[in-house]
Amino acid sequence: MKKKKNILIVLSILFIGFLVCTSSLHAINTKALIDYKNIYNKTNSFDRSSWVWSTTEVVSTESTADSRNPALFVDSADNIHVAWQDWTDYASSGTDMDVFYKRWNASTSSWTTTEVISAESTDESQSVSLFVDYKGTVHVVWGDYTDMLGAGTDRDIFYKQWNSSTSSWTSPELVSTESTGSSRHASLAVDSEGNIHVVWRDYTDYNGAGTDEDIFYKFWNASSYSWNTTEVVSTGSIDDSGTTSLAVDSAGAVHIVWHDYAYNIDDDWDIVYRNFTTSNLWSPIFVVSNESTGIAVEASITVDLTDNIYIAWRDNTNYASSGFDYDIFFKSWNSSTTLWTLYEVVSSESTADSWLPTIAVDSTSTIHIVWHDYTNYTNCGFDHDIFYKRKDISSSWTITEVISTESTADSRSPSFGVDSNGLVHVVWFDFTDYLSSGTDIDIFYKYLSPIPVIPEFDNVAMISSLMVGTFLLLIVFVQYRRKKF
Repeated sequence: MKKKKNILIVLSILFIGFLVCTSSLHAINTKALIDYKNIYNKTNSFDRSSWVWSTTEVVSTESTADSRNPALFVDSADNIHVAWQDWTDYASSGTDMDVFYKRWNASTSSWTTTEVISAESTDESQSVSLFVDYKGTVHVVWGDYTDMLGAGTDRDIFYKQWNSSTSSWTSPELVSTESTGSSRHASLAVDSEGNIHVVWRDYTDYNGAGTDEDIFYKFWNASSYSWNTTEVVSTGSIDDSGTTSLAVDSAGAVHIVWHDYAYNIDDDWDIVYRNFTTSNLWSPIFVVSNESTGIAVEASITVDLTDNIYIAWRDNTNYASSGFDYDIFFKSWNSSTTLWTLYEVVSSESTADSWLPTIAVDSTSTIHIVWHDYTNYTNCGFDHDIFYKRKDISSSWTITEVISTESTADSRSPSFGVDSNGLVHVVWFDFTDYLSSGTDIDIFYKYLSPIPVIPEFDNVAMISSLMVGTFLLLIVFVQYRRKKF
């Protein structure tokens, strides 16, 4: 019995020594990780050369039918907002297509439950765009066939917002009130004054626009709490105007791009740009893709903190030996020199068609571009995959990276954003049955972040901890020897 008691004492002292050592090391380890995080929070530049992509996550976990065309926005608190169109009969939304929404909460490090934005809709809801303002208010626009608010049975543009104070969605508002034809593919941005800017494609013969498809624009005035009258952006166009994108600069000026058949000199689609100033004046229309001899479509635009403009699009011009397949092209406008740069081919490693580029710029003026591509690059397969590239302000483009590495089927229509720590967050829709997501199409998510580091421990503290532990073990050993002999 006495022998067992001695063994118990020995084990107890050993356990105490272990706790002293590990608790000290844990404290040091935690401090190092916190210091590491603070470095990235406070830095003005990001060295992403050693960063890696996370494991893919499935966002549309509640969906049991196809989920497509996601839109992502990262707010000022680094919460990630995702909206998409979904055929799932979720929360009694019906089997028609609806707009779903989910948010990753940066405080709790978890995804919220899926919500249905287009809850009042009884017909197809699609082509969603979202933006989160400095107050944390989520703004959403989408196209909908539902005859509500006097919209008629044609497709119209609707708007909703989620208020962070009340944690609820507002009732839908009809944006395309003057439209009598099909309205689709809206794009949304909010300026620093809280004005809401929306552009979309529309077949309505409005203000002499004609029966072809044109680019319409409207904004909600934060001072008068009302929507202004619709304006035609693509004035002078006598042919169809295609996919549009907009961005707002620091002064509140609105920058708009789209593709159009009317302003070119070689009888094909070109990328066209126009801006709307705070003085309510429209600039002349400028053809961005003026070096293009092929088809230029699907433009995306962004503006940095010093109001430089960046535009990406897909183009099948054989420029810089890029070949006659579709590639991702890039151009920028310098706010200091007021000059446009020459073309750059972003998808230089691609040997097949590249589609749907999305462009963003972070606080360090690093340019990021994501697109989907059919190239079997780094053995990613002969299906569509999500590709990524970036360009620091003083360097060239990085080599292409494949984001959708876990996918075994088509990955398409990426959307992304960059948070305050420089992490790049990407969503897309995917046909892969991944993590038991099923054979339907789902929304996938991934982010680019630093490799976890081994903390640099405080040597003095660590040695002190080890000395305490060793001393305790020595006492145990001496006591045990005395009792034994």
